[in-house]
Amino acid sequence: MLTCEHSPWRALAGLATALSTALCLAAAAPACSAAAPVAGDASSEAEAEAAATPKPRSEIGGKPVVSRAQVIAEHPHDPGAFTQGLFFSGGRLFETTGQYGQSQIREVDLKTGKVLRARNLADTVFGEGAVAVGDVIVSLTWRRGVGLVHDIADFKPIRSFPIEGEGWGLTYDGENLIMSD
Repeated sequence: MLTCEHSPWRALAGLATALSTALCLAAAAPACSAAAPVAGDASSEAEAEAAATPKPRSEIGGKPVVSRAQVIAEHPHDPGAFTQGLFFSGGRLFETTGQYGQSQIREVDLKTGKVLRARNLADTVFGEGAVAVGDVIVSLTWRRGVGLVHDIADFKPIRSFPIEGEGWGLTYDGENLIMSD
């Protein structure tokens, strides 16, 4: 398990690291064990962190797993939307779109593709990835060094917070926000 002592409002780990860990664990590669150390174990924090860091496949001798996607359904979508974030929360579909002067947070009807409600972001903001955390939506802005928190009920902004990097994708594992850059 990847953990961090920071507030969940901070970006805690690179999405690429999290995905690499998941791929290694899915492949059952013993060199990729990301288990947390047992309390009282003599391992140092550095050893625990090193054990939680996935090894490149070249170091573990594994071959990449090739999977094929199967389309099980198609749904209409706004062809003009520059989709940056897409997630479900409470059975509802939410989307964040990018482009300066066009960025929005939206709730979208999955069956029709119609935008049920939307809030425009400032014209100076390029909206990026977003995720629901309880009753709020946390979203990123591209190259502004700012994350945003919105009320999920009406998309009203609650606050902003600093982020490092450009701000691309965002997910939530139930404890930590995980940001890609």
